[in-house]
Amino acid sequence: MKADLLILDNKEPRIFAKHLGFKLIGTIGILILAYEKGFKKNPLEKIFELREKGFYISDRLLREIMKRLQSYD
Repeated sequence: MKADLLILDNKEPRIFAKHLGFKLIGTIGILILAYEKGFKKNPLEKIFELREKGFYISDRLLREIMKRLQSYD
């Protein structure tokens, strides 16, 4: 497979892909990257919406995301 970046969210496939040397990003990473590049407004609303719909985001990761996004203000 010739890929510069894989989009994966689930833990087990991410571990496997990292073991094979792939560069990874997940859904949250894409939202944050879009924000950093100026393509999207602050992604917290979408992140909370995903979480409410059952997308797993740990409290620890959510705190890290919020801290990172605050650094842009």
